[in-house]
Amino acid sequence: MQVIQSIQKQTAATVSGAQSASTAVHAGISAVEHTGSSFEQLRTAVGQVGEIIRSVSSTVQSLSAGSQRVVQTIDAVAEVAVTGASHSQTVAASSEEQLATMQEVTAAATMLARMAEELQAAVGQFSI
Repeated sequence: MQVIQSIQKQTAATVSGAQSASTAVHAGISAVEHTGSSFEQLRTAVGQVGEIIRSVSSTVQSLSAGSQRVVQTIDAVAEVAVTGASHSQTVAASSEEQLATMQEVTAAATMLARMAEELQAAVGQFSI
């Protein structure tokens, strides 16, 4: 009977060991599945970050192009302002010249009026 009891003890120990091994295998499988799920979440997150980076890059390129257009527009406005200032100076110079000419015409007209008065007085001396 001792042999049977010994075999039963060894069988019970083997069954217990097999159950422990089975539990460990199931725990390992669960850990591997959890790790696989974590890697899948990580892959998805990396893909989303890649999309965000592409979107930000596109936005930065658009902003850069917009900034270049703004700079070009500002340069064009500055050029128009310089041209306008140059034309204003030309108009001011022409106005000054016209004023000087008008003053000369006024002086000449005043002198002609005085000469006409003098001529009138001189002709008045010769009455008929």
